[in-house]
Amino acid sequence: MVFATEASNDKGLVHCLEHLCFMGSSKYKKGHLDFLAQRCGCEGTNAYTEADHTCFEFTAAGETGLLAVLPVFIDHILCPSLSEDAFVTEIHHLNGKGERQGVVFSEMLGRVTDEQEILDLELRKATFGNESPYSYEHGGMPDEILKLTRGEISEYHKQVYTTDNLYVFVTGNFDESKLLAVLGESLDAAAAQGVQRHCCKRPFATSLPARPSSNACRRQVHFPSDDVSVGTIAYSHCLDGVCFNDIPTITALDVLGRFLTGLASSPLEQAFVQCDPPVASSVKCDVNITADPHLVIEFTGVPFCASDSELSAAKKLGGGDDDDSEDADENETDSDNDEHEDAEDDNGRSDADDGTTSNNDDDTSKIDWFSGEVLVRRLVDELRRVHKALLDGDESTFGQLQRSLKKESVERRVEFEDEPNEFVRDSILEHLIFRHYPSATRNGSHTGVLQTLPAHAGALNSLSGKPASFWADLLSTHLLGPLVATLEGTPGGAAEVRSCPSARLCLQNERKEEKEAKANAKKLGKKKLKVLQERVDAAEEANGAGLDEQQRASFPPPALPSSAPDFAWQMALTGPPADGGLEVLEVEVASCFVELHVTWLLDSEAMTNRIGAELRPYLPLFASLLCETDIAGESYRSVVARLDDELVSHNASMECGSELLQKSSYPCQLTLKLSAEQDKVAELVAWADKLAHECEFPEERVLATARRMITGLKESMREGETVLAEVVKSAVHGPLSPQVCFGAFSQRAFLHRCVDNLAATCQALGKLRDILTSPGTAAAAIISASTAELRGAVQQRLQDAWKARHATSRRSLLEAVKWTSVSKSRPPPLLPLRHLAVGCAGTDTTTVQLRADLPMPPPALDIRKSWSLRLLCEALSMMEGPLSTAIRGKGLAYGASVCYDALANAVVLELWECTNVRKGIEASMAVLKAAAVDKAMLTRFQVDNARGSMVFALKANRATPNSVTGAAASSAARGWRSAKEVLDWEDGLALVTEADLLEAYETCLSRLCDPAQIVACVVCDPSDCKKAAKNLAGSLGLEAKQVFVKETLSDCYEMVHGRIQAALDALR
Repeated sequence: MVFATEASNDKGLVHCLEHLCFMGSSKYKKGHLDFLAQRCGCEGTNAYTEADHTCFEFTAAGETGLLAVLPVFIDHILCPSLSEDAFVTEIHHLNGKGERQGVVFSEMLGRVTDEQEILDLELRKATFGNESPYSYEHGGMPDEILKLTRGEISEYHKQVYTTDNLYVFVTGNFDESKLLAVLGESLDAAAAQGVQRHCCKRPFATSLPARPSSNACRRQVHFPSDDVSVGTIAYSHCLDGVCFNDIPTITALDVLGRFLTGLASSPLEQAFVQCDPPVASSVKCDVNITADPHLVIEFTGVPFCASDSELSAAKKLGGGDDDDSEDADENETDSDNDEHEDAEDDNGRSDADDGTTSNNDDDTSKIDWFSGEVLVRRLVDELRRVHKALLDGDESTFGQLQRSLKKESVERRVEFEDEPNEFVRDSILEHLIFRHYPSATRNGSHTGVLQTLPAHAGALNSLSGKPASFWADLLSTHLLGPLVATLEGTPGGAAEVRSCPSARLCLQNERKEEKEAKANAKKLGKKKLKVLQERVDAAEEANGAGLDEQQRASFPPPALPSSAPDFAWQMALTGPPADGGLEVLEVEVASCFVELHVTWLLDSEAMTNRIGAELRPYLPLFASLLCETDIAGESYRSVVARLDDELVSHNASMECGSELLQKSSYPCQLTLKLSAEQDKVAELVAWADKLAHECEFPEERVLATARRMITGLKESMREGETVLAEVVKSAVHGPLSPQVCFGAFSQRAFLHRCVDNLAATCQALGKLRDILTSPGTAAAAIISASTAELRGAVQQRLQDAWKARHATSRRSLLEAVKWTSVSKSRPPPLLPLRHLAVGCAGTDTTTVQLRADLPMPPPALDIRKSWSLRLLCEALSMMEGPLSTAIRGKGLAYGASVCYDALANAVVLELWECTNVRKGIEASMAVLKAAAVDKAMLTRFQVDNARGSMVFALKANRATPNSVTGAAASSAARGWRSAKEVLDWEDGLALVTEADLLEAYETCLSRLCDPAQIVACVVCDPSDCKKAAKNLAGSLGLEAKQVFVKETLSDCYEMVHGRIQAALDALR
C-alpha cells in the first residue's frame, strides 16, 4: 500500500506518521495487527518512507493469511488511532533524567551520522535546491523531530492518506475475486469511519521549484569517522527534457550506465577502480526516478588527504593507517618550524594549490582527489574518450555496449524470477505516485500504468538497432554536457558533493546526548523531571495493554508448515564417481535459467599443518580474484567481458563451517556460483572448469584487488554492528580459525602485507589453486534446472571435464560437512575474554550482544530440541512479544532479539541502537528469567503466533527458484538427501509442546541469565566506553575491572595480528 508523500521541513512528519500507523487503529488495539500477521504465516508488517512516497507492506505465505490480515492492515493505515500515548513513546519525549528518547528519535540519531545518509541528503539539496521536497530529511533530523506535534501528524494524515492517493499492489498466487471483495469491503469500512476520498493536499501535483542560480552546486560535507583515509565523491543532475515516464530514454540511460560501470572491464571501472593505484573502490552510474529524474555518478572509497589535525584526531581515536599516523607525528613536529607549510582549509585536508600533497608530480598515489577539479577533469576526459570511440565507430567499444544492452534484458528477467513482487511494484510505482505531476501527460493523455511492464522490454528491443552515434549523442547530452559545465563553472552543470571523513567531528560529537540530558535536567529541575517521567510511564503502560481473551479467541488457527503452500522442488544426490569427477546434487525447480555451483571443502585435511594455516588468510583474496583474473593467458578484461556475455551471473565466495557440527577441523568452503540461459550449457561448464583449473594471478591484478578490499574493510568498520560482529568472532573463535582469518581485524593487516610482497602473494594464490583442484580436496557440484534433460546435459559435460583433469576419485564433500555429533573440544578463542567494551568512532548509538555456549551434543541434531529452542526464541523476540514490549516499548533500544546460532551452538541476545546499556540488559534479563515462570508471558496464544511466524520463514526460504537452490544446498550440507526429508523435519515445528519449551529454557536459554557462562560485548562511541563498561558490569553483577575496555580499534588490529602470529609460530 503506497501513498505519495512529501516533506516540507526536517521534522520527519511523514516518517513519524508511518510509525504511528502501527500503534493501533480505531477498531483494534496496539499489537492486534502484529499478532494476527504472525499467526497467519506472515513475515510481520513493515513500512518505509522515501522522499516522495510511503509504503506499507506485508508478505504472507499463502492466500489464507493474505485475506485474514488485509482488512486489519488497511484499518491501521487509513484509520490509525494516533494517540498521544503512542506519540510520546514512538516519536519523542524527555524522560525523568532529561534524556531525549523515542523510537523515531533514536533511529534517526543513528542515521544522521551515517556517511551515505549525509551524502544522499546533501546531493539532493545540491541537485534540486534547498526548497524542494527532495531537499529535506524526510526521516527527520533529531533536533527538528523534537518540534513536531501530534496535531501536525493528524492533520497531514487526514489530508494525504485518502483513498484516491492510495495505491494497492498485491502480487502472488491468489483468488482475484476473493481479494477484490475483501479489499472493497475494507475500503468501504474505512470510508464509513470518515476517511476522505479526495486528497486536498496532493503531493507532487505541481512542478518542482527551479534550482536557484544562487544554489551552491559544488559542496562538501563531513561525516564522523576514526578512519580518515577514504571518502566519497558524487555527481548528480536532473535529466534535461526527460520525464519520469519517458521509458525509452530512461531505459537507454540504464544500459549506458551498465556499459560504463557494470563490469571490471567497463570504461569507468578501468579508469578509476582497476587502475594502479585505484582512484576509488567502486563507481556506479544510476538513473534515479524522482518527479524530475536525475542521474548520479558516485565514487566510493576515494583516497582522502587528511590534514594534520585530522590525522592527529584519528590517532587519538585509534583510526587511520600506521603510515598516516607517522606522517601526522612528523607534520606536527615540522609545522612548528616551517613557515611555508600549506595552510589547512575548512574541509579537513591540506590546501595544496596543485591538488596534490607531494612535490613529485609523478606520485599519483598522493593526488588530492578532493581538491579543485582533479576528479571531475579525469571523469570528463574518460567520457570524452568513450564518446570519441563511439563516434569513430570503434568496434570494441560498440561491441561492449551491445553486450551491456543484452545484459540489461537478461537482468530484468532475473529480477522478475528472483523477486517478482518487488519487480512489479518497482516497475510501476513512480507511474502511480507521480500520475498528477505536470509531466505525466503526453499529448494530453496519461500513459497506461500497466503498459509500463511490457514497455521496458519493448524499449530494450528497439535499442538493439540503434547505431553507435545514438549512444554517443546520449552520452554527450546527459553525462558529458552537465559534467563539462561543472568543470568549466558554467550554468547547467551537475552538482558535486564531496563526502569527507572527519575524526575531529567524532571528538566534537562525544557524549553529545549525555551533555544534552544534563543541560535539560539543570534547566527543568527535579519537579518537572518527575512529571515528565510519570507521563512517560503512563504512556508505556497504555501502549502495553494487551488483547483480552475474547479478542484472542477470535483469531484463526496458527499456520503450520503443512498448511502453507510450497514452491515445487525436488533434489537428488549422485555420489562421487570412482573414476574421477564430482558428486552432484541435482535440484529440480521451475526456472528459465540453469545454475551450477561447485564447492570445495578447504579444511585441515586439504590444508595441512603450518602451510595450510599460513595459506588460509589468502582465501578471501582468492575468492575475490577468481572471476576477475587472467585465465590461461587470456587477459582478465577479455575474461570478464566473455563471462558477462556468455553467462547470466558469476561469483565466488567463502563460507565458514562449524567445528561443533562437522567432523573436520577448521572447515570452510569456497563456492563458485555460475548461471546461464538454457542454451548455454556448454559455456556454463567450460567456465566452471577453466576458472577453477586455469586461473592465474598477475601482480597488477592482485595489487588492484587487494587495495580495493582494504578500502572496503575500512568503510565497513565504520559501522557499529560490523565492529561488534568482528569483536565477537575474536572472543569466540581460535586465532587460526576461518572466522578470525577472514575477519576484518585480521584481513586488513594481512592485505597490507600482501601488497608489500606481491611476489609471495601470487605464489601463495597459485598454491591455493593447486590445493583446490587436487583430487585430495573434497568437492561437490549443485546443478539446478527445470528439466532432467538439462540437468543431465550439465552433469555429463561436468563429469567429463573433471575426469579429464584428474581420473581419480574424490572424497565426498557432503558427507564430510554433514552435521553430526562430534567429540572435539572447542578451540580456545583468540581473546580469552568474556566481557568487552569497544569503541567505534562515528556511531551515536550502542550495540550490545550477549551469547552463551550450549552443552553438547548440539540441539540442532535433535528435531524436537531444535524446534523447541527456535520457537522459544521466536516467541520472546517477535514484534509485540515480551522483549519488544520491555525494550522497544520503553525506549531502551530500537530493538532486541534472542536467537539460536546453530553453527556456533550458542544462544545470542542482541540490542541495537541501545540508549541505556544497563537498563536494556537488565530488562532483557528480567524477560528471560521470567520466561519459565510467568505463565502470562508465554501463553499458548503467544507460542502459536510464533509458530505461524516461523512458517513464513520456512516458506520464504524457498519462494523463488534461486532461493530453492540455496535452500537445497544448505539442506544437503545438513545431511538431508531429498525434499521429503526436509519437509519431514519442518513438520516437527507442529509437534513442539509446552514441556518441550520448558526443557529448552532450562537446558539452553537460561544460560544467558548466568554471567559466568556468557560472552558480552558492547560497541559504542569511544568516549562512552568506560561508562558502557561500568553499566555492562553493573547489569551482570560484575566489577568494572572485569570488563576489558578498548576505546580504539587500532589496538584491536594489533592484538589480533599478534595472537595469530603467535599461534602460527607455535606450529613450527
